[in-house]
Amino acid sequence: MSEHVCVTLVPENEEGKRGVTSGTRAHALAPSARHEADLFGALPDAREDPLHRPIVDDFRARHGLPAGGRDELGQPLGPSDAEIKYRLGGPSLPSIFHLSFALGAIPGSPDHSLDRPGPPGGIANLAGYTRVTLGGKMGVTWGRNPPVGGQVRMFLSSVDVTYQLDPIVVQVSSRYAERSCPYRVTLAHEMDHVGSFVQLFGSGERSLRSELAGVSVPLASAPVSVPSAKAADREAFVEQQLMKVIAAHRATLRARMESDRDQKDAPASYVRVYAQCPRGEW
Repeated sequence: MSEHVCVTLVPENEEGKRGVTSGTRAHALAPSARHEADLFGALPDAREDPLHRPIVDDFRARHGLPAGGRDELGQPLGPSDAEIKYRLGGPSLPSIFHLSFALGAIPGSPDHSLDRPGPPGGIANLAGYTRVTLGGKMGVTWGRNPPVGGQVRMFLSSVDVTYQLDPIVVQVSSRYAERSCPYRVTLAHEMDHVGSFVQLFGSGERSLRSELAGVSVPLASAPVSVPSAKAADREAFVEQQLMKVIAAHRATLRARMESDRDQKDAPASYVRVYAQCPRGEW
């Protein structure tokens, strides 16, 4: 399961009009998890953790702790970032669940090789283009006790859920010389999209954990007993319930990304972008 969230920056034409295009399509994924610094400082600080930062901040806010984890004297107060991330930050979820949010490599510099960024056949005269691919998968392992009297006691041994934001593609038109005003402004605009996508993606881990915690599943400590002939049907039913939760969560996450994209690419936002460079340079 994967899809695009696309954003583009279209320069003003001679009449001063602007345009924007977006779309979603299915694509395969190549998992990666690497951050690099941007030439102009527009990328998230590599020392930060954009995936878990929202979880840590939310935990401290709910428990009345200082945002930085230290008191007014600079002394540690409350659990550390690592304790919150991996032990305290999320809602209770059976230990058989393993969630992974894998972030693709954030480009250290844009693809500057294309006169017209974006997919072939797209809008001509684009200044910049950004595409992120949101994908994921779920794998489950079942356990069964030996049948007794035609009944089998069954339970989930593990549930592995992986979300991926990968690849992350950023392009700036080759019409603009590197470090020219339109190049810098376009790159900053595209990287603003990337930063928001990364933050939204990271915040999805806590909400997914919470939603999965609401699904009743059979555990080794509390297996379900079903007729042996119906065991496969029972497995399929439970897996379908989990997939429904994941699909709905992914749709909500995608919608939040698209809403953020549309807000940043609104005409009023474009006016502020283009005003940063002399009109003739676009």
